[in-house]
Amino acid sequence: MIEETIREITPEERESVAPPAMQRYIGPRSPGYRSESWMLVVAAVVLAGIVVVNGMPSGSHAAGLASAMLVPVALFISAFVRDARFRAAHPPRPFVPPAPRTSVLEDGRVIVKRVQATAVVEIEELEDEGPGYLFDVGGGQVLFLKGLDYDPLDDETPWPNTDFEIIRGLVDGEFVAMAYHGKALPHTRVLRHHEVDAEAVWDEREEVLTMSLDQAVKRILRRA
Repeated sequence: MIEETIREITPEERESVAPPAMQRYIGPRSPGYRSESWMLVVAAVVLAGIVVVNGMPSGSHAAGLASAMLVPVALFISAFVRDARFRAAHPPRPFVPPAPRTSVLEDGRVIVKRVQATAVVEIEELEDEGPGYLFDVGGGQVLFLKGLDYDPLDDETPWPNTDFEIIRGLVDGEFVAMAYHGKALPHTRVLRHHEVDAEAVWDEREEVLTMSLDQAVKRILRRA
């Protein structure tokens, strides 16, 4: 489902329009990094509690305690090494603050595109143009997004998302912000850049296609 509404710009959105004093792109973390880090924290807290309640063990008990600690430490080291390799392969992209969009601030109105999706196909990023997404929004329609504006700037916000908003200035259509309301939407397929027609996915897109998700995929695939 896609719905569009017009409303007044919020104070938070005004702040996002004016370039902040400092902003940067936060690179992704490897899958499982946080869960394994928290596992080590929980294990350390549990072992510290045992020491506080029972006192510092000695002899074989101390050796057993040290052995128990080796498992979460090994998991953390493994996660750290894997995360370092992942981040080396996915380096943070420099963030260049945009110029102030005075028309958005002066007019004070935005158009909000609310999107609710049931499936998504991801298109692998080509060079530095940003990844692409084909969202199945129902009713025989697909929302084709491509560019750097849509991905969250933090690691916590789930993306792709089942329910999100694209907020643009009413006068000039300039990007203002994204809002995420749903949960993570796992992709049904990832199209590698060598699989797709470069002309079909090269530039930025925010386009509603009247077709099924399968038809949208076929439309951008490279012809044999």
